[in-house]
Amino acid sequence: MLACASFAFRGHALEEPRLFLGLLITFHILALAFWVGAFVPLLRAARFIDPALAREIVHDFGEKALWVVGGLVIVGLLTLGILTHWRVSALLSPYGQFFVLKLVVFVVVLGLAGLNKLQFTPALWRGEPIRAGRMSK
Repeated sequence: MLACASFAFRGHALEEPRLFLGLLITFHILALAFWVGAFVPLLRAARFIDPALAREIVHDFGEKALWVVGGLVIVGLLTLGILTHWRVSALLSPYGQFFVLKLVVFVVVLGLAGLNKLQFTPALWRGEPIRAGRMSK
């Protein structure tokens, strides 16, 4: 939590409204930590524990992740709006271009999450064994 909150004391979190931007960025980093930090435990659960329990764990993560992703979208839009003063033309600035790049990465990650939701999770529910490279098929 401290490491995530530390991002509120640097970069664009130092602009006004400083407290609000700090909270937005802290949420952003916490959400990212939740998302990325869950990959290895979810994979281990899918491979090594009782399939019924693994299904429940993956299902619970999917429900929580849906809220986290929704929060990330809201936080990202608010942060972008505040930092660009709600001007679309600001997307042509270096910050705007970097934001668009981050948005492309976010969309790719959402695409992978969609594949996971449509292929990997249903396979767990059907009781199919989990193999390396499953998500790439």
